[in-house]
Amino acid sequence: MLNISPWDYLNRYRVLRSKHLLMSTDQPVGHIARKVGFKDQAYFNRVFSKISGMSPQAFREKSLT
Repeated sequence: MLNISPWDYLNRYRVLRSKHLLMSTDQPVGHIARKVGFKDQAYFNRVFSKISGMSPQAFREKSLT
């Protein structure tokens, strides 16, 4: 048992998938957000930041160094 809700599990999966896309493509963050299932980029940014501790853009910049 994972002890998290299905919604939390889905968001974690979406963030994991978005991390891969942020590292391997130069697609805009908004496009990646929609591609992994978020309709609202601002909500994606909040969820991503809550789960990973940094914004999607900061994650991309850090992964490039």
